Amino acid sequence: MFIWLRFLNLFLFFFSFLAEPPQILVGVAGSSLDLPCNITAPTPDDSVALVLWYKDESTTPLYSLDARRGLLDQARHAASDLLNNRAYLSITHRPSTLKLKPLLEEDEGQYRCRVDFRKARTRNFDVILTVVEFILSKSLNEAHPTDTFKELTILLCRTDPLLIRKLSNPGRSSLSPSINSPGFSCKALYPVHGTPIRTPE
Repeated sequence: MFIWLRFLNLFLFFFSFLAEPPQILVGVAGSSLDLPCNITAPTPDDSVALVLWYKDESTTPLYSLDARRGLLDQARHAASDLLNNRAYLSITHRPSTLKLKPLLEEDEGQYRCRVDFRKARTRNFDVILTVVEFILSKSLNEAHPTDTFKELTILLCRTDPLLIRKLSNPGRSSLSPSINSPGFSCKALYPVHGTPIRTPE
């Protein structure tokens, strides 16, 4: 048992150094958006002490949740004046989310969520946010709402209500589920050079 516990501790120690790949999100200016951050402690006997959100190269937190002097549900929330009362960190569900509403064009950028635990090592999670205006382009046929792209491409789709779909598999049709509205339009957002190789008639 002692050997197993030592192995588990070593595994958790080295795993903490593995960098989480950044999450790429696309939001529409004027709508709302949730920036995710995993604040679940790695072991049952541990808990969150501090959560800090940073934007771009700034060393000053954009948002903080401080539970160092008490329980997580009694933690102190503090937001930067730059957010102008547009943000709130929700810890009700996992992952936690920094909610931005309304989303502004200047919110675009790279975000980093730093999580300090009482026992475990600090973890960091990156989110790359692209904010777009409500622009429509390339129309897709309602009966066959699919399109094939050469590489990973994000599509902004308008329906009633607004939906955002992401093409996550290169070369495969992945706009789903089918949309039963009178019609909808999509715009390729990322990467800039991503172009469709087939468009339904």
